Amino acid sequence: MLSLTTPRIFLILLGAIVALGCKKDQTPPDTGSEFEMLPPQEQAASPVFRSIAAGSDFGLALDSSGKVWAWGGNTNGQTNVPSDLGRVIQIAAGDHFSVALQSNGQIQVWGGSEICEFKALGNAISIAANGNSAFATVLSDGTVRLSGCFADHDKLTKGLRNIQSVALGQGFLVALTQKGELVFRTSMGAEDFQNLAIPPGIVGVKSIVAGAHHALALKDDGSVLAWGPNYEGENDVPEGLGKVVKLGAGYSSSYALLEDGTLRSWGNSKNREDAFPPGLRSLRDISSGQFACRLALDSAGRIFTWGEHPCDQGMPR
Repeated sequence: MLSLTTPRIFLILLGAIVALGCKKDQTPPDTGSEFEMLPPQEQAASPVFRSIAAGSDFGLALDSSGKVWAWGGNTNGQTNVPSDLGRVIQIAAGDHFSVALQSNGQIQVWGGSEICEFKALGNAISIAANGNSAFATVLSDGTVRLSGCFADHDKLTKGLRNIQSVALGQGFLVALTQKGELVFRTSMGAEDFQNLAIPPGIVGVKSIVAGAHHALALKDDGSVLAWGPNYEGENDVPEGLGKVVKLGAGYSSSYALLEDGTLRSWGNSKNREDAFPPGLRSLRDISSGQFACRLALDSAGRIFTWGEHPCDQGMPR
């Protein structure tokens, strides 16, 4: 008869316990589990975009980390994002140039024409660009500076105080004060300012945008005001539009992002400005250049473009 000593019994039992443990560790995970591990390439997250800006034929996007993305036409280097760009909090796009406001209040500009003088200012709190080669900077003291190819810089900004944001058209400026009031300025060389002066008595304005010759104001109650020559019906705000949360303005077209995440447009549609792509819903941002580029951003971070010549070359997906 085979006899087992106590030490030998202990070793045999210990080996059995280890074997059972290894077998348990090798059990495949429950594939129906809520915490199923995905392959590494499927775990890589796409950038989460927070805002967009449309130029003439190119686009900009700002992600949640403060990084700027650029795509589309690059005739003047407008999509060559500087390598030394810090964390950005706001972006703006002109015809062929780009502007970024960094978290330290400094501005960087790239692209544009050599004949236009672009000033990179500090102590900035807001920026805006137009469809030509000009941009506006609102400084921390509530004053405004213009830069680029824009006539009568001093005339347009003289005396502006307590400003929170600015919208630029082709030869005019609309400024929004910290009290929600509007100030309008025109420049020599403006093509047509008939009926462009701000209607009297407007208060409680939340934001402003400008096309080539018209301007839009979004009031605190979600209603929209529009004024200007109205060449293509860009001022004919649809009745029963509903509550609007954001506005966009093209050369002679207007856009309203509604509270339910859908988009409406009016004005010029010759270049399919109103030919929205399928699935355009749950939107959170809208931006229109004054020429070919129109952009929308949905709540999932997807960017959409449309029209006769969409600016989709190299667009982040």
